[in-house]
Amino acid sequence: METNYNEINTEQMVWKKSWVAYVASAVFWLFCFAIFSAIGFAVVYFMDVADRKAVMIKVMVVLGVIIFLRFILSILSIKSYRLFCTDEGVVLTYGIFPWTKTVNSIRWRDLDAATYYLSAISWISKSYSVTLRHRYTQEIAVAMVDVANGDKAVTMINELHTEILRQNIK
Repeated sequence: METNYNEINTEQMVWKKSWVAYVASAVFWLFCFAIFSAIGFAVVYFMDVADRKAVMIKVMVVLGVIIFLRFILSILSIKSYRLFCTDEGVVLTYGIFPWTKTVNSIRWRDLDAATYYLSAISWISKSYSVTLRHRYTQEIAVAMVDVANGDKAVTMINELHTEILRQNIK
């Protein structure tokens, strides 16, 4: 069965980060909170202050607020990732602030193939690392880790790429 490029539903061809990216971020920031809290406790313990308990509570609150805000920024950053197909090629966009917005793309004519990498965790979670290589240089042109259903994304991108190449030959 041949796929007509003009009839493809592009809404099905937008891929985002999976839940694994969010969990990894949460674990990382909890680890940071634990480490910084231990350092804060050690510093306060060796300080010569009258009310250590009050100082420790203040240190914990400040650390908690800073790390919580940084965690929220990392979640928003993860949420901003989009991998999608256009008439021109495959595009990866991400960034939450105007000065951090990034667009990375590869044209259909320059695409060699889309591939994904598999590990035990990625197989269980259906979260894959997707790479798109340049046809002539074999360098990675577009890469995104923790793509939800990345195996299906790669299959759809490669099928669409093949169909576009067939249509350009005719």
